[in-house]
Amino acid sequence: MHPPVDEAVLQNNPQFAALYTTLTTAALNPNCSTKNDPARKKREAVKEQLKSHRVKKTKSHLLVAAISTASPSSHTSKP
Repeated sequence: MHPPVDEAVLQNNPQFAALYTTLTTAALNPNCSTKNDPARKKREAVKEQLKSHRVKKTKSHLLVAAISTASPSSHTSKP
């Protein structure tokens, strides 16, 4: 969380108020981490690939489980 600044300080120091506003809205996240993280795009790409692989693996696992537990129908049609 950003450190609180007294309203009187912001009113008496307009340049600081502008800087504080820029920092708290454009440069920093609410937890004070930077919004301009150069590695973020790489992490997001890896996360997306991992999600895709998880979905594929889950679908495959569900299909194998469904097929392995299925039993042949006892009612077969005869020609």
